[in-house]
Amino acid sequence: MPDLLAASVIAVWIIVLIEGVFLLGTLRYLGRISARLGPEVPLFQGTTVVERLPVSALSPTAAQYRLLLFVAPGCGVCEPVLSGLKGRLRSDIATTIIARASETEAHAYVGRFGLARSELLADPQGEYATSAGVHETPVAVVTSRDGRRIASAIVNSSSQVETLVDAYTAVPA
Repeated sequence: MPDLLAASVIAVWIIVLIEGVFLLGTLRYLGRISARLGPEVPLFQGTTVVERLPVSALSPTAAQYRLLLFVAPGCGVCEPVLSGLKGRLRSDIATTIIARASETEAHAYVGRFGLARSELLADPQGEYATSAGVHETPVAVVTSRDGRRIASAIVNSSSQVETLVDAYTAVPA
């Protein structure tokens, strides 16, 4: 009988460990702990959505596509995303960083990362983010020139931003 009890306790612990691995995998897929584990492919959302985003607050652009990057000064994952983007942004894509902060906070926060070519929009109340359907940060949204959403994703690294932009703005050969 004690052997049976010991075997069942060992079996239960093996099952608990396997479930733990599945739980970590699920959290990683959902983007909750990917800053530590670092996947290279973002979780794409809304790739077929064609609603129009309010582009009236943005400066006009001749670029065919626009990247909207929603960040917040208190967001721990936003810093590595922004710091990794310096020198990696494509010149044929208009980039707008939308910071959920006051004008002075937004300029101070984004200014630390040397993204001078990017347009900056302060969104202290989160009105623009809410109208775009963004409820957490960092999120990258690729839109057409007229504001139609092409793709959006929760991003946890600058390479994920690049992957999203490249995947949906590629010029067919």
